[in-house]
Amino acid sequence: MEKHFIPLVLLASLALVGCAAPAVDASSSDVVSDTSSEVVSSSSESSTDPLPVSQWGEELGAVLQKNLGTDLPYLPNDSFTYEDTVDAYGDPMAIIYCFYDSEENLDAAGEAYAVACFEDGYDVTLETIQSGIYVYDCYFADKVIESNHGIELQFLIGAQDGVDCLGIFAYNYTAYDENIWPGDLIAEYLDGQEIPAIEGEGYTYAYWEAIDEETGDKFIEVQIYGVSYGSDEEYSEVLIAEGYTISDPQEDEFGGVYYYASSSDYTIGLIYCYDLNYGALIIDILNLTL
Repeated sequence: MEKHFIPLVLLASLALVGCAAPAVDASSSDVVSDTSSEVVSSSSESSTDPLPVSQWGEELGAVLQKNLGTDLPYLPNDSFTYEDTVDAYGDPMAIIYCFYDSEENLDAAGEAYAVACFEDGYDVTLETIQSGIYVYDCYFADKVIESNHGIELQFLIGAQDGVDCLGIFAYNYTAYDENIWPGDLIAEYLDGQEIPAIEGEGYTYAYWEAIDEETGDKFIEVQIYGVSYGSDEEYSEVLIAEGYTISDPQEDEFGGVYYYASSSDYTIGLIYCYDLNYGALIIDILNLTL
């Protein structure tokens, strides 16, 4: 039976994401191609030119260095194209589409690239993604290449311009210490302001920037692990003491309870709850001046 893959452009708009912290899996945002993005084709056959530093070739190697600050693991292919583009936050990224003459090689490409990434020091996971009517497998690979700079790769089999291929989406992310409250990240987002910190022995943090799918507004989500049930009520008391206005508890569609708080000058909004599934206090932080 002939296989038909979902277009990678559609998959990108559904689920492929950028990442802001290594402590958790990727958080969702859309891939947005710059209108000036360069799409370049290349053959994988060798030439008489000197071997470039990057196995992807001199031109793509230069793009990877410019946008990501590093080369990427190479995957043998029959031909490839790439895009020099930006993500939904306006940060530089790169997309590589690897094409194969045989279906067998195409089917093996995802696992082969996962092995190549693992051997290059990436942490690699395979996840089944469901978005609406679409269900598909996607690999995630991330690696911290400097103290505060990481690269995340998302790759999967799909179709580009009607041709089946393996798509590799390469993002930058800022690496943070999961044992430290992300005060610097929050202050940067809130134009120098802070929110009351939640700190304690054994607490760990996962956090990232995200985009509201309905409004397009950017916010920061922080998940605090190691806290106890009822920590949302305790945080309400702390916020009230700091002059915040707290809404009555609201119930979400899953039966959970969440709170909304706003600072006294209405420049900061917080939505928070204790999530029984994660065993964590989750805080969404909104800059109301944006």
